[in-house]
Amino acid sequence: MRFAAVLFLFFLSFEVWADNTLVVAHTNDLHAHLVPFRSDGQECMENDTSFDCRGGYARLKGLIDQWRQDVPDLVFLDAGDRFSGTPFYTLRKGQDIARLTEQLGYDALALGNHDFDDGLEELTSFLKTVSAPVLAANVTFPDTSPLKKRVTSSVVLTRGQMKIGLIGVLSEETKTECAGAGDIDLTDVTQAVRREVMHFKQQGINVIFALTHIGLKADQALARVVPELDVIIGGHSHSFLSNDSDDKTAEGPYPIAVVSKTGDKTLIVTAGMGGRVVGRLDVTFDDDGRIIAFKGDSVPVDMNISPDTAFQSDIAAVSQILEQTLDQSLAVTSQNVSLTPNKSFCGVSCPVGEVLSDALLSAAKSFGADVAILNAGGVRAALPAGEITYRHLIQAYPFNSSAVIVEMNGQALNAFVTHGLKKYTPGARTNAFILPAGFSYTFNPDTRQIIRINIQGQPVEPGKIYRVAMPSFLADGGDGFPVQREQTVFAPDIREVMGRALQGVVSFNRFENRISVTRP
Repeated sequence: MRFAAVLFLFFLSFEVWADNTLVVAHTNDLHAHLVPFRSDGQECMENDTSFDCRGGYARLKGLIDQWRQDVPDLVFLDAGDRFSGTPFYTLRKGQDIARLTEQLGYDALALGNHDFDDGLEELTSFLKTVSAPVLAANVTFPDTSPLKKRVTSSVVLTRGQMKIGLIGVLSEETKTECAGAGDIDLTDVTQAVRREVMHFKQQGINVIFALTHIGLKADQALARVVPELDVIIGGHSHSFLSNDSDDKTAEGPYPIAVVSKTGDKTLIVTAGMGGRVVGRLDVTFDDDGRIIAFKGDSVPVDMNISPDTAFQSDIAAVSQILEQTLDQSLAVTSQNVSLTPNKSFCGVSCPVGEVLSDALLSAAKSFGADVAILNAGGVRAALPAGEITYRHLIQAYPFNSSAVIVEMNGQALNAFVTHGLKKYTPGARTNAFILPAGFSYTFNPDTRQIIRINIQGQPVEPGKIYRVAMPSFLADGGDGFPVQREQTVFAPDIREVMGRALQGVVSFNRFENRISVTRP
C-alpha cells in the first residue's frame, strides 16, 4: 500500500505547468522482453507478484495509456535495441515485437546495434509494420536497401505551439560489434548531431532532443560538446537512473543535468534495460527554448501497473505456440546459477558464464577442442534452481550463433583474450570480456593487459597451436575481434550442443576462479 500511495502521488506531481511544458515518456533496450522478468534475467513465474517481477509489454501499454489520459500530448520515445534477448525473438524474430511496438504508439524510435542482429532484411521487415519515424543521423544504408528511404536523420514533432527537433544517432562501433551491420556505414556521432542541430536552428527550432544509442558516458560527452541539445534520451549501456537514494543500483540521478559555460542545461535520461522501468520527464522551456524547470524519475513497471488485457491475450497466445519447444527439460540443479553477484551481467566472477562455457567445451572436445570461450555480452540471465529447460537456456544465451573451432597459436590466443579487455571497466558490463573454459587468465585492470594465461595449469606456449571452440559471432569479427578466416563449424546451433552438454555433463555446484585481477 505504501508504494501504491507513493506512485499515486508521483502521478499527481506531473501536472502540466505551462504551455511550454513537454511530458516525455521513454524506453530503451527492451530486448524482446514481452513478459515480466526478474533482475537476474529470468522470466517471472505465473502469478509472481514480487517487487522484483517487473516489465512486460502489457504493463507498459497499460502505463502509457494511463499517462495519455492525463496528458494527451505525451511524447513517447524509444532509444533502440528492441531485438534479441528472449525466446520471443530467438524463435520468432521481430514479427510479434513489430506488431506490439506499433500498437504502443511511439512518436519516434532510434536504431540500436542489436536491431541489426539478423541483418538488414529482418530490420526492414520489422519497419514495414511500425509506422513511427526511425532516426539515425550517422548511418548510411546501401542504395538498394529500402531502409535508405525509411530511416531518416531527424524529425520535427509538434506539441501545441511548440516544435521539437529530434535527432537520432547510433554507436559508431555497431559495424564491428554486430555481424549483421556489415552493409551499413557509420559516421562520427558528434558531427552528425551538430549538422542536424544547425539545420534546426536555421528553421528557428530551438527545442532540440537527441535520441541516442551510444551509452551513458558517451551521452555525457555529447552534452558537453553540443550544448544546444536540451534533452538526450539514451540507451545502449543499460544504465538505470533514479532519485531513490535507497536504490544502490542507480548510476546517477534522474535526470543527469550537464550545464554549459553559458548556463544552458542538457538533461540526460535513460531507463535501464528490458522495460523494468519507464522514464518520465517533465521539462518546461521559456519562449527562447531554454529550460527553466524540470522534474522526473524512473517509474517501476511492476504489479501496481494494470496491464492492457488485449496485449496480455496476444502475448499469451504467442507463448502457447512456443511452449512445446521451450519446455524441453535439459538438466536439474539444486541451486540458482547466478550472473556476477549483485550485477545484471557477466563479469570477472560469473557462475552461469562458467556453466555455459563448460558446456560448449564439453560438446567441442569430441571435435578436438582444447579450450572454449564465450563473450560476456552473450550471457544475459541466470539459470534457476530446479529443472532447467530450453526456455531458461535461451534466456541465458539468447543470441543465434553456430559453434565453431578455430586453430590459433598461444600468441594469437593471448591477443584474442586481450582484445576482450580493451574496454574493461570494473563493475560495468563489457560485452567483449572473455569467459574461458579449459584455461584461466590473470590481467591488470589498469593497463587492461594479460599477465598470464594457463592451460591445464601450465603457461600458454606462444608457438603452440590450440584448438579453440567459440561462437561464430566471435570468429566472424563480432565485438571487434579479429576475423578468423579458417573455421570449422561443428554445430549450426550453439545452444543445441550446450543443451545436450547440460544433461549431467556440466557441474552446477563447483565454481572456479578462472579469471583473476591483479595489479603487479
